[in-house]
Amino acid sequence: MFVTILKLWINFKAITEEFLPPKYRKIIIEIYYFIRSIPYGINWCIMNLIGKTDDIIFYVLYPLHYVLFQDIHKILSNIKIVSSSYPDANNYFKKREIKYYKNSYPKIVVMADFCQNSFPLKRIKKVYIPHGIVGKNTMYAYDRHKAFDLLLVPGDYAVKIFQEIGINCCQKVGYAILDRLFNNTLNREQILKNIGADTNKKTVLYAPTFGEISSLDMIRDKIAKVSDNVNILVKLHPGANDDSVYDGTKRYNKMYRNLKGVILIEDFADIIPYIYASDVLISDYSSVIFEFASMDKPVILINTSNKAIKVCGYDPTGPEVTMRDIGENVNTFEELKQAVKNAMTHPEKYSDKRKIYSEQLFYKLDGKSAERTALAIKDFSRKILKSDI
Repeated sequence: MFVTILKLWINFKAITEEFLPPKYRKIIIEIYYFIRSIPYGINWCIMNLIGKTDDIIFYVLYPLHYVLFQDIHKILSNIKIVSSSYPDANNYFKKREIKYYKNSYPKIVVMADFCQNSFPLKRIKKVYIPHGIVGKNTMYAYDRHKAFDLLLVPGDYAVKIFQEIGINCCQKVGYAILDRLFNNTLNREQILKNIGADTNKKTVLYAPTFGEISSLDMIRDKIAKVSDNVNILVKLHPGANDDSVYDGTKRYNKMYRNLKGVILIEDFADIIPYIYASDVLISDYSSVIFEFASMDKPVILINTSNKAIKVCGYDPTGPEVTMRDIGENVNTFEELKQAVKNAMTHPEKYSDKRKIYSEQLFYKLDGKSAERTALAIKDFSRKILKSDI
C-alpha cells in the first residue's frame, strides 16, 4: 500500500511539483525506487545463482526504441528484446509477430530512454543509445546520464556536451536509425505507392513534436491547404498512436484520418521511409528536423510562442533552438505556405547550414552506424562478461 501511494504521488507530477519542493520530491522518488529494488534484487541474485540471468538484453519502452534497435538487432540477433508493460509496445510486437519477452534479469541492458530504474541494481551495467537528437531538457542532462556505464552517441556534438558536464564514457558511433537513408535499401516509388500517394508529385511531410511546443494546435486542419498539387503526409509523434498511454496529441488521429487532401502515416514508430520519400519537411522542435536535413533536403521550422516555451521550461541551449537557421522559420500559416513554395523552388537554399550541422551531429552518414554500434556493444560486453555474445 505504501509503495502504491508513493507511485501515485510520483506519477501526478504536476501536483508534486506544485506542492512539494524539488529536493523533497527527489527524496520520495529515491525512497520509492529503493523499495522497489529490494524484491528485484533478491530475484536477480537467485536467478544469477541458478544461472538463469540474461547476459544482455535490448529494453524497449516504446515502439520507437525498437525501430532504433532493429538494424543493430539484425547483427546481434541472439540478444533478447524485452518490452515494457505499455500496451503500445506490446501491440507493436504482436502485430508484426516479433518475438519479445516481458521481463528479464540481465547482466547488461541496452536502452534508448531513461529506464535505469527498471533495472535497479548497480551490478547491472547499462548502455544508453539516444532515441533523439534534440534536448527537450533531458537529452544532455547529467543527473539522468550518470547512471549509465556507456553512452553510444550519434556524433561530436553529443560527445562535446557530455564531456562539458563531466561524462566521459561516450563513444561516437553514428545514428543507426538513419542507416536506411544511406544504404540503398529504400525505394521512394514503392513507399509512396504503399500509402496511396501519387509518385509523380512532390511530397511534403508534416512531422510536429508533442506537448506545449507542438505546432499542432496552430496548424490543425489547415495543413491540407499548405500547397497545391503535392502529396501531404502527416506523421505525428511516435507516442501519438491509438494505444499510447502518454501522448495527448493522439487526439488528432481521427481528424487527420478523415481530412481530405492529407495522408496520415499510421506507422507512428517509424518515420524513416517517409523522410526518404519526401521533398520538404515541416516541423517545429522535433529531432526529425535534423534527421531530414541529413539528406540535404529543405526543412521548414514553425516557431511556437515564447509563452509555450516558458511553460515547459525549455532548454535554450538545445540544438532545436541554437540551430534553427538550418531552414526557414515561420510564425503564421501564410508564412508557412510561402516557405513551402520557396523550398520547392530553391531546395538548395540553407544547404550549407544543413551540411555543417549534420557533420556536427552525425558521425559518418554512411549507412554503417548499426555495425559500429553493434561492435561497441560486443566490445563492452566482452569486458563485463569476459566472453563473447
